[in-house]
Amino acid sequence: MVFVFPQHFLQHRFLQVTAFIKACKEQIDILKDSINNEEASTKGWLGIKADTSNADTIAHKHGVV
Repeated sequence: MVFVFPQHFLQHRFLQVTAFIKACKEQIDILKDSINNEEASTKGWLGIKADTSNADTIAHKHGVV
């Protein structure tokens, strides 16, 4: 048996999924910006300003990793 969804139902679902994806992307962008800003103003593991990226350390502090 094949069930066909009404067009308005599919459109509504599409809008819901699109809104969810947009909200997730916005949150990811906020986290990225926060990590980048914090990375620019913090020190590495030992309190020494590192020349290399410590984004992994900051991401871990934010619970991303």
